[in-house]
Amino acid sequence: MLAALFSSLIIGACALSVKNEPTKMEPFDILKLTQSWPPAVCIFIEKEEKKCNISSEVKSWVVHGLWPTKQGTEGPNFCNDTWKFDVTKVEALRPKLDYNWPSITFDEKPEDTWKHEWEKHGTCGTSLPALKDEFNYFNTTLGLHYHFDLQNDRTYQPEDVLTILKDGLGVYPSITCVEEKGTKTFYIEQVELCLDKTFQPVNCDKTRSTPHQLPATKQGNSLLFQSEKFLGGFQLQDYLIDCPKSGVYYKPLPSK
Repeated sequence: MLAALFSSLIIGACALSVKNEPTKMEPFDILKLTQSWPPAVCIFIEKEEKKCNISSEVKSWVVHGLWPTKQGTEGPNFCNDTWKFDVTKVEALRPKLDYNWPSITFDEKPEDTWKHEWEKHGTCGTSLPALKDEFNYFNTTLGLHYHFDLQNDRTYQPEDVLTILKDGLGVYPSITCVEEKGTKTFYIEQVELCLDKTFQPVNCDKTRSTPHQLPATKQGNSLLFQSEKFLGGFQLQDYLIDCPKSGVYYKPLPSK
């Protein structure tokens, strides 16, 4: 049952409580807790003509990042060019980072992934005490990640996923899909849960500057995110990115 697959996600989110108050006005409205499904990420990486590598230890969704975001934009990004990532600041978190926040690209070290996320996104949230430096940014993001879990055994209509999450969380996430070139099958690649500055879930509506478009051959009668169906007062286009009407799958983890 679809609801059962998301039960741990919902239970964890209800138990989440982060004590944090913004110290001043920041140039962002929300935070996006972005989690990726490694086999689907590999599809994207291989489209970029790069090699993919999934560790045998990876058994579930992994962290992509925690992104301070201004409504209607893709940023802010790279907010402090002088604050370079210092891996020694997160050595105490290293085992958890290696497992939950790995690099999926073959020739990229985990430290390179963390450096990118800190310098592009982490530096933009430091006005929040829970994100004030490297250690707090990564530690807080890991803590949020532990409250969310997804599984991979069947085909789903994207709106079904949204409905289950909405029923449990009271808000809609944003879901991104990716097409596998050979099979022409679409897989769920990424789920973004939007949080306010006190780390409480909010709807992920209107958080992108422009909608992504599927090729005309994949649109059918209409794109899923152009459906006339409304969810919570918003159209599906506010929550579903590159997900076709025919349904989406989870890409299985490779056998080791």
